[in-house]
Amino acid sequence: MGFETIDGNFKIIGRTKEQFKTAKGKYVAPIPIESLLGHNPDIEQVCVFGQGRKQPIALVVMNSQNKQSNASITQSLLSTLQETNSKLESHQVLDHLIILKDSWTVENDLLTPTLKIKRTEIEASFQHYLTEPLLEKIIWES
Repeated sequence: MGFETIDGNFKIIGRTKEQFKTAKGKYVAPIPIESLLGHNPDIEQVCVFGQGRKQPIALVVMNSQNKQSNASITQSLLSTLQETNSKLESHQVLDHLIILKDSWTVENDLLTPTLKIKRTEIEASFQHYLTEPLLEKIIWES
């Protein structure tokens, strides 16, 4: 999946199979959004999903080297969320960032041997975030 840029080059933005459709009937390509979130050095891993939701959400694993308080990290993430959302079309705007406790690894079957995220497995593992009401913009997994 990609598009032609103004200068005539072709830019690839992801695989068609990675797209999902929101409740509004719009398709979202998660990789460009994940790339924007990845500019925050505190974020180690990220997966955007939202099949059937009004707006997408992002699951985030924080950098384990970060020793800041949760309040400080929350402020940083809110800033990143606002900056990211300002660059997205309305149907792509993230509703929430969910901060997970555990990293995704090959051992827990959430990464491939080449360290790519397994979207289907991650989405299945955290499916409850698609169905339960989420009240805060930044949610820490309990």
